[in-house]
Amino acid sequence: MREMGPAHAEAFARCGVEAFDLPEAGVPWLAATVGRPGFRHYAAFDGDDAVGFGALYVDGGVGWLGMASTRPSHRRQGIQSALIATRLREAARLGCEIVAVETADDTPEKPNPSTHNLIRMGFQVAYRRANWVRQTTA
Repeated sequence: MREMGPAHAEAFARCGVEAFDLPEAGVPWLAATVGRPGFRHYAAFDGDDAVGFGALYVDGGVGWLGMASTRPSHRRQGIQSALIATRLREAARLGCEIVAVETADDTPEKPNPSTHNLIRMGFQVAYRRANWVRQTTA
């Protein structure tokens, strides 16, 4: 696990687009966060290949964990738990008193491993909200 820089920005973005089923237009958007003020990005490696990613944003005493994804070939190996722990340690080192994160809800119909990882790492559900999607027609 190590902090990543611009050399891995595209790999970070492509993994996120794949994991979140975003359009290709999301690649430059996600990649552009690497190196921006307040952001730190981390990657887990299998040899020379970056296979898991996560971002930490810090502003004052508040941290936010986001944009975490793991390549399908490397899931269920503890990568996201390690990324959460790494980002929490860094948030504490930077003086964060609060760290927040959001993820999709965990339901019997659609279990969410991210929710399970976060709860296992000490997070508590603060509230639930609906996600709205606008359907467009061609």
